Amino acid sequence: MSIAEEFADAESREPAIYWYQIASENGNPQAMQALAILLRKSNCKRAIFWLESYIAHGAGVIGAEPYIQAQASLKNYRAECGH
Repeated sequence: MSIAEEFADAESREPAIYWYQIASENGNPQAMQALAILLRKSNCKRAIFWLESYIAHGAGVIGAEPYIQAQASLKNYRAECGH
């Protein structure tokens, strides 16, 4: 379990966001997705950015089903944010 996952499981949002941000900036697709989920309600634009990054960077790694689910989530995020 990563540091970010430990904080997310403990519902410590800010430290989880911090550690997922670091992992995301270093190209970790799973962290990009987790960060998007954490940011969804508090910062819609950043959530969309990280979900788009997850789709772009993780396409060859995450598999077809998660990729399709991420595309659907992105559509929902954009609708919620008015994009």
